[in-house]
Amino acid sequence: TSDGAILLSRKEYPAIMAAVINHQRAVEGDEIPVEAEIFKKSTQALARYYHYLYLLLDGQREEAFSLISGLSEELDELTNEEYALILPEIITVSCLQNLMDDGLSATAEIFFDEELNNPAFLRAHYLYRKHHGELAWAEGLHSSYLKALDGSPLFINKIEKSINI
Repeated sequence: TSDGAILLSRKEYPAIMAAVINHQRAVEGDEIPVEAEIFKKSTQALARYYHYLYLLLDGQREEAFSLISGLSEELDELTNEEYALILPEIITVSCLQNLMDDGLSATAEIFFDEELNNPAFLRAHYLYRKHHGELAWAEGLHSSYLKALDGSPLFINKIEKSINI
């Protein structure tokens, strides 16, 4: 991790990573994968993130939002990869539920300096700018978000539709 911790010290982590790889292969093949049991049962942040996605896919938006919001307390403990996956979702939920605070806002400003082009990042950035009244910037980001969705796999498009921005 970024702080030098060894991930394999997390007992379940190898099994979670195997499930993530299987998930990603299915998504890249334009399939809708079945949720791995470890995503449902593990308390690890990465597994909870993937469970969040499947809750969204299953139409359980409020439960999904509650799950991802709970991860905001663990941001400092995440690997760089986990952080890049989870933070856009926390920002999205905070904006949609009008729960954005100064601390998260400062974190978001730093995060958005990265200029990533994946749908989750662009969605979160769009909602963040819209939430802060920066409408011209938000509209440009919304266009980029829609373009990113055009080239995305079916699973990602279904997730994005379930968030319903």
